[in-house]
Amino acid sequence: MRSISFDTEDGIFDGTIMVFVHDAKHLSHLIDNLMKVKGVTSVTRIDNN
Repeated sequence: MRSISFDTEDGIFDGTIMVFVHDAKHLSHLIDNLMKVKGVTSVTRIDNN
């Protein structure tokens, strides 16, 4: 994990978790698992180059 940050407004949490992954397959698996977490509404890849 590289970094994590959260903010809240009116009881709604918004957060960013930055991680390093080995390859696109690992990233896809991570996104799929995060979307299964109750309350997670979106997961977005941010290319940080």
